[in-house]
Amino acid sequence: MTLQLLWLEYKQQTADGYQYTQFCRRYRAWTDTVEPALRQVHVAGEKTFVDYAGLTMPVHDAASDTVREAQIFVAALVRGARDNSAASRKTRSRLTLDNY
Repeated sequence: MTLQLLWLEYKQQTADGYQYTQFCRRYRAWTDTVEPALRQVHVAGEKTFVDYAGLTMPVHDAASDTVREAQIFVAALVRGARDNSAASRKTRSRLTLDNY
């Protein structure tokens, strides 16, 4: 959740509410008054979050006519322009399917 997304949700509920700059000022003032439980500040482009999506999927190799199971993981660059996806074999070698 970014501050801009939070403001957009706020504006949907309160159309005549604060504009973005004033909302940010008031939000930052409010954050100084509360004890954070797990608040995290992320600088744009500084971190990438990666997690496995769960189940495996078959990957067909047409050249050798084999099928291997691939674990799918999803990566999200914080406030980046796009998300990246890839599949990897359970062995040391990697098979990547880039989503660009």
